[in-house]
Amino acid sequence: MIFMKAYFRGAFYSIKLAIISFLFSPLVTAAQSCPGNAYCVTNPLGDNTSFCGLIIKLLNAAMVIGAPIAVLLVVYAGFKFVAARGNTEALASARSNLIYTLIGIAIFFGASLIASVIIGTLQGLGVNGIQSC
Repeated sequence: MIFMKAYFRGAFYSIKLAIISFLFSPLVTAAQSCPGNAYCVTNPLGDNTSFCGLIIKLLNAAMVIGAPIAVLLVVYAGFKFVAARGNTEALASARSNLIYTLIGIAIFFGASLIASVIIGTLQGLGVNGIQSC
């Protein structure tokens, strides 16, 4: 119990620090205009400084992190099948684990596909404000 309290306290402080850093980073970056100084902070988004560019970078990072986790979950479900060794209750648990894992993977990657299709359709229709995405 004590470990869990300390873990959640540390997670809370980390999230709070990330939010404060995110909110004050434009002020720090705007204050630094140093073309010849080697200590400038570069924009991690590159040339695309819009909010949409930030969302796209975050979604791409989620995909890069999520794909290996999805593979590990499928492998874990396979190990549960092997460890069941004919036990009907364990096989049912492994089967439901695999089904839920595959549904989660489909939702995770399908959401990106659906968002891409919607953005492409809106751009094709000429909706204003979608050009940066």
